[in-house]
Amino acid sequence: MHHYGVKELGNVDPEQDPHGELGGQNVLIVRYSVELTAARFGLSVDRVSELLSAARAKMADVRKTRPRPHLDTKMLASWNGLMLSAYSCVGAVLEDKALLERAVQAANFLKENLWDAERQTVLRSCYRGEDMELQQISPPISGFLDDYAFLVSGLLDLYEASLQTQWLQWAEQLQLRQDVLFWDQQDGGYFCSDPNDTSILLQLKKDQDGAEPSANSVSASNLLRLSHYTGRHDWLLRSEQLLAAFSDRLQRVPVALPEMVQALMAHHYTLREIVICGQREAPDTLSLLSAVHSLFLPHKVLMLIDGDADSYLCQRLPHLSSMSQQGGVATAYVCQNFTCSPPVTDPQELRRLLLDGNTEILAE
Repeated sequence: MHHYGVKELGNVDPEQDPHGELGGQNVLIVRYSVELTAARFGLSVDRVSELLSAARAKMADVRKTRPRPHLDTKMLASWNGLMLSAYSCVGAVLEDKALLERAVQAANFLKENLWDAERQTVLRSCYRGEDMELQQISPPISGFLDDYAFLVSGLLDLYEASLQTQWLQWAEQLQLRQDVLFWDQQDGGYFCSDPNDTSILLQLKKDQDGAEPSANSVSASNLLRLSHYTGRHDWLLRSEQLLAAFSDRLQRVPVALPEMVQALMAHHYTLREIVICGQREAPDTLSLLSAVHSLFLPHKVLMLIDGDADSYLCQRLPHLSSMSQQGGVATAYVCQNFTCSPPVTDPQELRRLLLDGNTEILAE
């Protein structure tokens, strides 16, 4: 009772009980350290630890007789897409392989359990059963705009962190499907849900970046990044159309859409393409990648060319085939507005080159 602050008349302050549900009752909160409790009763620390452990076991047995509270065990594609971006970006910056592995595991989980390859549809959610098995309601809920947008963003970040083109390919596939399902052909921008769903009476376009960013804001960046990875000029135009659809909101209350303002800035400054030519796990390649990840570069796309002319990127961006290693050493090219820097092989020189570009943007 002393250790957990139990009192005869209850230990809950009325100010912390607005609904009067805990009057005369006790909420168990550790009030003292084990050492202080032991000193209070003249016992050894080991003895007090044994007594508290036995008491907790007795209380747990009693608690098992009560109805368990319901648990929210859903796993959302959208939230996992946001998590995918976080693990990928932090893992790349910190060069933490454990975090990158978590990102890859999350992406594999999403593709296996929340992607219907036959229908080419993202599923909104799945659930964890009582025995930790995966469950799905019947019929499953089809994904909304944020499920596609956040997942595409996460996959693009995962590609830049892992440089495995399978994630870039899936991102392209998802973006194509998102365009079919949600794009507003008349006014531009994406609807939050499928406009062909007759059960939804009012079609909305979220125009605020709150606790979660607006899926339209994220899509503006996704389309711009994908246009550089795939060479699809129509996605560049679509990104501009999306920004135009929200232009009034952007001009009047830009603070409401910081994520979309970032996409607008990326259009204004144009993205820099950082192309690394080399083998993915080679030490000289990793040194160049480390130089890139050591800097905050919000307006860039990162690519790896390993010499395979038939690779995913070389097929979509034929100009990459002309870039190669210099003297058998991993080489970097920095391109912007259809102009590329001379080849760079030294990580510090690459870092200086990237910093100079950042300084120009900050000066403006």
